[in-house]
Parts: sequence; structure tokens; C-alpha cells
Amino acid sequence: MAGKTVGSPGSAPRRERPWAAIVLGALTLMAAVTGVAVNIPTTPVTVEVHGTAVSADQVRAALGGELLAYESTRLLVCDATTARRCASPGPGTVSAVVDGDFAGARVNKSWLSVPHDEKKYEPDGDDMVSNAFDNAHRAGQRAGAAALAVRAAVDAQSQALNRTPLGWLALVAAGSLGTGLLLRSHLRRSRERRALWHDLAVGSRHLATVTLDLELTRLATVRLEALTGSRPARRLRETGREVDRRSLELSRVEDGLYARLPVGMPTMSDLSADEALAFREQATRLDHLDDAVSQGTALLLNSPTAIDVWDLNSRPFVEAPDRVRALLSEARVAMRGEVGDAVRQLERVRESLLPLGAALRGEPSAGTVVPETLPEALTEGLLAAAEETSAALSTILREGLAAAAHVAPKQSVLLAAEQSAEDPESPLVLALSADPGSRDSGEPARLTVAGVERWWDAARAELDATALRAAAPRREVAGRGAAAQDVAPRSDRAEATLGGLGVLGLLIVLCLAVAGVGWATQAAIGGVGNIGRDKAVHYVALPHGPGWPSLQEADADAAEVRAFVPWRLAVVALPAAPGTDVVEKAKPYSTSTGRQFKDLSRADQDAAVRSAIASVPDLVDPATGDLYPDVMIHVVRDIGHNEYRGLGLAWGPTPAPRLSGKYLNRGDWNSSDDPHMSVYHPVYLLDQDLAESLGKPAWTESQANRVGIGTGVVLGLAGLAAIPITLSGRRRNRTASRKENDRTLRAVESELETLFLAEDSATLEAVTAEDATGTPELEDRRLRVRAQILALRRCEELKTRPRRRRGGTSHARDVERLGGLVKALTAREQDLGSRVRDYLATL
Repeated sequence: MAGKTVGSPGSAPRRERPWAAIVLGALTLMAAVTGVAVNIPTTPVTVEVHGTAVSADQVRAALGGELLAYESTRLLVCDATTARRCASPGPGTVSAVVDGDFAGARVNKSWLSVPHDEKKYEPDGDDMVSNAFDNAHRAGQRAGAAALAVRAAVDAQSQALNRTPLGWLALVAAGSLGTGLLLRSHLRRSRERRALWHDLAVGSRHLATVTLDLELTRLATVRLEALTGSRPARRLRETGREVDRRSLELSRVEDGLYARLPVGMPTMSDLSADEALAFREQATRLDHLDDAVSQGTALLLNSPTAIDVWDLNSRPFVEAPDRVRALLSEARVAMRGEVGDAVRQLERVRESLLPLGAALRGEPSAGTVVPETLPEALTEGLLAAAEETSAALSTILREGLAAAAHVAPKQSVLLAAEQSAEDPESPLVLALSADPGSRDSGEPARLTVAGVERWWDAARAELDATALRAAAPRREVAGRGAAAQDVAPRSDRAEATLGGLGVLGLLIVLCLAVAGVGWATQAAIGGVGNIGRDKAVHYVALPHGPGWPSLQEADADAAEVRAFVPWRLAVVALPAAPGTDVVEKAKPYSTSTGRQFKDLSRADQDAAVRSAIASVPDLVDPATGDLYPDVMIHVVRDIGHNEYRGLGLAWGPTPAPRLSGKYLNRGDWNSSDDPHMSVYHPVYLLDQDLAESLGKPAWTESQANRVGIGTGVVLGLAGLAAIPITLSGRRRNRTASRKENDRTLRAVESELETLFLAEDSATLEAVTAEDATGTPELEDRRLRVRAQILALRRCEELKTRPRRRRGGTSHARDVERLGGLVKALTAREQDLGSRVRDYLATL
């Protein structure tokens, strides 16, 4: 496996860097930086003026400061005398003629020197620049018209160069998603690889222990040769030889397994989880068998450690009744019927082992016959206890725990047998089995209390995860074969129909919710766009003469109008210009003579508007030479007979992103002999939609922005909704809070302390006394005190767990099981205490 970095039993595999995710993440970051850079204009626009109509400072003032463009851009401003200079603008140049017959703005075809989308810019780009200039120029602006033209050119650059963040956002989102998926895949493979190494490392530690003890195992096998007629000794010798052979086989394949740990991309030769688990289980089993050979030798030869060996291997059977009672209490299974008989069978197994332990210590009770071959009796007693315990546990599983876990009885026994095979509580029993070296002998493993407990933990965890409820008992329909077969399909069809209707209903609800959120978002955007349209408008100047209203009367008409700009309105009446206003036809009306005029030429209309602006110098901004940004005037001309012809509106350089020129005509066709109509005209237009055109944010009217914002809001709300749903789901999966678990554990600890304090001095003296006439009660008492000590240690371990772990369901189950065990010990303590006191009274 050249080129790969593999782990070893003593060191974890080196954590590799997710190079694929790093590279893609770096490219995504570069794309994000590039997208930000190209979507932000950074080149200042230069202003060059030829002529005297406006100055460069006035244009810059109309721009509101420095204007940044995406590419090198120059604004060339001319007047009527220098218009030829602006006739053919060069690359990157926007030309604007601010007065005269050739007033207008333009850019040349292919004026951008960088690659761009001509379909999006030409002729639209030129049209954008020309229309922007015309709209402002018709409003009487010169510097403002040139400024608005170059602003339109910058917007045209954004379109032509595809300077929109949507494409870059999609690219960055796709890159981020890909980076996240690659990183997740790498982390998953890293966890799997570390889990494989952990299984191998655990197996290696067990195998190392077996290898180090191999000489002692061989020596124990030789010592057992002296016991030629002992069946347990023969089985232990076979087990020792099996450990010797299998340890050598595992040592040969160990290095090869480490070399096959997956590195980089998956390959066919990578180590699988089943292979790593098999190695771990085999090595662990050999370690148990190795210990069992030494323990069995000590027990059969009655060595000084025989008593400790007996305590270690008999303790699971002595503690079995109490642990099973705690488990049944946790599962809320009543101890009656066959379950109660099985628990009593466990009690009989425990009672059968107590005299053997007392005899091994040399303290046989009165009336107890000590077998001539005590070591063989001890081993045979352990094997019999294992068989009877397995049979009792099988009954308890089939008749009680399987129903509580909603699992088939046979399946529960098989699953518990698998857990028992992985955790043999008595190694000596494992070694004395018929086929100690293989788990594939075809015979099911014996059930152990530890295996049943592990199976119940897994079953209850699955119940908590899936939130299952107690299933209704199945009612068998006897004698209705055909009818039952007819009913079942209809039930399945009904369930399928209901399921389909449920899915359809959920989709309809989701669609309605998305539509509702989208509609609400669009309404909110419209509302945001209208924020600020609360400014009142008023009149500041009106002509004097018969029929013209006063300022107070004009303000009364404008009182209900609200705009984004607090307009100062004025009406300027120009004197008659004979020969200029040519009547095409006349059709009298009740309010006017109905004369209709020919359109004015652009030069005549511009001259009239500029003349009107010059007549109100107080409303002109000296910085730009145009009207102030909050001034709007209605220009009319006296055409005689107390009639006035409207020549159009004029205002200062106010941003007008949606202005279409609809209200910027070159002179009304009709005249009116009611001056009040001329005063009310700008108020009427503002009340229609001119107020929105002059001030409403452009982004609120963009359909692309509306769709993008609506989609973002829907996705954002979906993400926010997922948070409480996830948290509530996690909360539902928890059976108890951390405080409840801590409170329950304190109660268990208090009950356990009470159990220790309840022992009177006479009982303690009887337990510690070296009395040659020992009884099973005293032997049981000694084991009971040891069980209480182990329960106290378990309680301390639960108390010292991390704060977060103490709030989980597994911790709640551990606390509940410990509480059940302490209750069982308390009940037995009360019964045993009375029996010990009765025995002491007879001494």
C-alpha cells in the first residue's frame, strides 16, 4: 500500500485534510470576491465641458459628487456653439448637447472597449442615455440632463457587461453547496475510517494481551494434563490449544488489516466494517477464553485465587434475580405467570450456588454435603446455572419483554442471544462450552443478563426514536377465512387512499402557504417602496391678475397630495409670443374656446421653459444653474382673451428612475380660460403617479428584485421554521429533562445510603465473622454487600457524567435501571435481615 498513510495499533491514523473541499471552497471564495469586485463600479467618471451653457462644476454638482463607472467613462458636454465636438463621441465617451436644435445625448455603437453583450446594450444603451437626457432636458434642466445621461450610461454598462449579482450568487451558492457536500463526505469517511481503526485497535489490545499471556496459557494447559479423568479439564485444554492456534492466525492478518484502512478515494481493496468488527470480536473472544483457561486452572487445582475466580464467574448468576426484577420494573412487566416462574427459577439458581461458594471457603453450613470432587462440582454448577439462567431469560423475553418492546418473541430471543455472545459475563462458562473457539457452530449462544439488558436498551432507544405507541392487540378471526381475505385488501386500499389524500392535502397547504408568503412579501415590498411618501406639497409663487387664485386657495387644492419630495410648486405665466402659438382648429367648450395648437419645436419649447426658469431666480440653484431639487414649476403662456396655453412642467435634477416622459409634452394642444386649471395641473399629475416617478426607489419596481426577494423570504422562513420543528422533535424524543434525571438519581442515592445505614451491628458482626459453620444466608449477605458497593459506584459514575449527557434518554434509562436494582436490593435486604437475625438468635 505504497503512498498511503495507515494507522497502527498504538497510534490513530493521521487526520487528512479535505483537499477537494478546500480547493472547491477556495474557488468559491475567489468567485465571491470576483463577483463583488466586478459588480461594484470603481472607475471615476471624468467631466469635460466645451461652451458656456454650463460649467464642469455645475455638472459635478448635479451628479452629487463623484460618479463611479464599471469601465473608463468620460462625459463630454457641449452647447449650441460647440455641438460639433459632441457629434461623434469616441470609445468610452458620453456626449451631451444641452441646448440648441441639436440638444441630446448619445454614445457611439460599440463604445465599450471590453467584450460585452451588444444585444443588451445596443441600441438599448444609446436609447437609455438619450431618453434619460430628454426627460431631464424637457424638465428645463441642462447640467441635470447631462448628469442623468451619464448615470444612464453607467446603468447601461451594468446590463451590457452582465454586471448583475444574480449569476454570481448562483455560482457562489452552487460552490458553497458543493463544498459543504464534499466536506460532509470527507468527515463521514474520516469518522468511518476512525471507527474502523478503533475496532482494529481494540482487537489489537486484546490480541496483545493474549500474546503476552500465551506462555502462561500453555503452562496452565500442561498443568491440566495431570487431571486426566476430569471432563472440565479436558475442555479447558482444548480451549487453550484453540487460543494458541487462533492467536497466531490473527497475528498474521493484523498488519494487513491496518494496511487496508481507507485513504483518499474509495477502492475495492478498502477494509470493510464487517471485517474490522469480526477481527475485534475474535480477538476479544480469545482474550476471554485466555482468561478463562487461567481461571479454570486455578479453580480445578484449588489454588489460592480459586475463591476470587469463583466470585467473578458466579456473580452474574447470583445478581441475576435482582437485575431481572429491575429490568422488568423498567419495562413495566408484571412478575406473574410464566414470567414469575422464570424469576423464581433464577432465585433457585442463585440459592444453588451459595452452598458451593461456602464450601469452597471451607465454611459449609450444617447439613450440607460437600462433594468429593469439589472443583468439578463447581464447574458443573456454573454450567448448570448458565443453562437454567438462559432458559429463564428466554421465557422472560418471550412472555414479557418482547411485548413491551413491540418485537416478535422469537426475534427478541435471537437478538438478545447476539448481544449475549458479544458480552459473556462468565468467561469460564464460555471456555467450558462444547465449541469454545467458534461462534459459527450453529448453536445459539446462551442468554445472559447483560445481553438481555443491552438488547432492551437498543429496543427502547428505537421506540423512543420512532415515537411508537403500544400497538392494539391483534384479534384473530377464526372461521372467517374468505371474509377476512376480502376485508384486508379493502383496508389496505383505504389506507393507501387516505395516505394519498393526506399527501395531496399537505402539498395544497404548502402551495397556499408559499403563495401567501409570496403575496405578503410583494405587498411588503410595495409598502416599503411607499415609505417616505408623506411629504406635503405647497405653492410658493403664482401669477397675479384676474382669475388667478391666491396661495392659500391653491394650497387648499394641494392639501391632500403626498409625495416623496416636499415640492415647492409655482406657476409661471409667460407673455404672449405672436406668431408662435399657431391654431390648428378650434372647437369651443364650456370652459375654453377649444383652440388646438401645433406642437412647438424643441428649440422653442426649451427657450420658453428656460425663460420661465430665468424669471424666478429665487428658485434656481446657483450650484447647478437648474431649479432646486424640490422645485416644480408649471410654464404657461398668455395667448390672449384671458386664456393660457400650458407649455409643460419643469423641476430640478431629482432622480427619476421610472420617468417615461408621459407628462413632459412640448406644449398643450388645448387652451383654458380658467387660470385655476393651470394651477391645479401639477397637483393633478402628482396625485396620479408623477409623485411616484420622482422619488420612489427603483428596486421596489423591479420584477427581478421582487422575485429574488420573495424567493429569499420563502426559503428563509422555511429555514427558520425548521429550527423550532427540529428542536421540538428533539424535545419529544427525550423522556426526561436533566433536572428530572438529577432529582431521580438523588432519590436513588438516598435510598442506597439508607440501605447501608440500616445494617445493625449484629448483622455486620455476622457478616464479618470467621465462623466455621457458615450458612448460605451469610454467603448471600456477603455477596449482597458487594452488590450494594457496586451500585454505589454506579451511582457515583452517573453523577459525574457531563451536564449535556445527563439530559438524554440513555441517562434516564440508566438512572431508572439503577433505581430498580436498588429497590430489589432493599426488598431482599429486608427479608434477609430478618432471616439473619433469626439465625443469630439460635446461636
